[in-house]
Amino acid sequence: MRTKKGSLSLSINAIVIIIISMVIMSSGIMLLFQAVGSGEAQFAAADEAAKAKLANLLDEGKQVALPQPKITILRGESKGVPVGVLNTDEKQREFEIRHSFSTYTDRDDEIEETKPANSPKFLYDTDPFTLDSEEKQLHDMQVSVPKKAKRGEYIFSIRVCNAGTACKKADKYGNLQKLVIIVK
Repeated sequence: MRTKKGSLSLSINAIVIIIISMVIMSSGIMLLFQAVGSGEAQFAAADEAAKAKLANLLDEGKQVALPQPKITILRGESKGVPVGVLNTDEKQREFEIRHSFSTYTDRDDEIEETKPANSPKFLYDTDPFTLDSEEKQLHDMQVSVPKKAKRGEYIFSIRVCNAGTACKKADKYGNLQKLVIIVK
């Protein structure tokens, strides 16, 4: 038969274990939030550095600029890529940003000209935008890599065109930019 003293001791032990567990859990949650917060700060600093480099390229007179022509993205993740445009014409112009697949190189250095299934996807504002003479704008392109994407190197062409055109040679503005996406 149980004694009252034994059941009281068991209850106190249970309460102590619960309190210790809550302290450990709250410490783990605090560490998690600190790690996430410092990671976000690093990403924000890297993003600001890329935008500052982009602004410098545009200040040098480049009509179209990518601060990082080569990026690495893990499968299942995404990354922002800023694109800068400077209108060097003497009049206001309307532009569009476009992208197209160029090549894929697998881990064995085999080059494919056709776009593989589950290749990186681009998300950005495709609407035309207007720039006054000597005005510059930064545009963010989000590049997302599906989890089932092939590992390797994808090359995409980024171009700025006159708005509402087929983006043929006469319709292009500035230099063609190549974006190399390394998928790991």
